[in-house]
Amino acid sequence: MRINNQEIKNAEISVVSERKVQGLKGLKAIFTYEARIKKKGRTYKKQSEDLGFLQNWLLSQLEAA
Repeated sequence: MRINNQEIKNAEISVVSERKVQGLKGLKAIFTYEARIKKKGRTYKKQSEDLGFLQNWLLSQLEAA
């Protein structure tokens, strides 16, 4: 996976669920994402609707390693 031209091995972001909510101009899709990273034989997971938050979390996990 690449974030800001930085290669992150053993990391992925995937769509876990989708729900529809009524907006002013019709139905709007809200996605829930899950980020996974493998470090030292363990898998760390985090879920959020904000994709930028998960990207920052992955970068912070990479720096902490």
